Amino acid sequence: MKIAIEAPRKNNQIVQCTRCQTYGHTKSYCSRPYVCVKCGGDHNTTLCTKTHSTPATCALCGGDHPASYKGCIVYKTLQQARGKPRHPIHPTTIQTHTTPVDIADAHQFPPCPIHCALSQLPSFLLPHTPELFHTTNSLLIQPIS
Repeated sequence: MKIAIEAPRKNNQIVQCTRCQTYGHTKSYCSRPYVCVKCGGDHNTTLCTKTHSTPATCALCGGDHPASYKGCIVYKTLQQARGKPRHPIHPTTIQTHTTPVDIADAHQFPPCPIHCALSQLPSFLLPHTPELFHTTNSLLIQPIS
């Protein structure tokens, strides 16, 4: 059996709330007041008394179409802005250059005295024999090459 795997289809439409009629969210996440999709009034669309002969009024732009019309200027503007970055990089942005860090330079990274480093360790990590202390001491203060 052969199975063809395809990339998911991209939804090019912007979601519209059926409660407040604005774009970018759905009614499940909306706490704004109801706005009618047919007449633009401040009531639920299911309670609208507008007749079929009365022209619709868009709640977004005030045009003579329902708020869900995909030819609305508000929807078209949002669709055009969808592919553009929100915060474009301006050519006037100042970039600062830093000097490279040399880890072998003692002026940039002065060595920590061994008694200072060992005094910050818990007592159970401190070496108990002189040989181990000497090994630990040499490991702590030798630079990495």
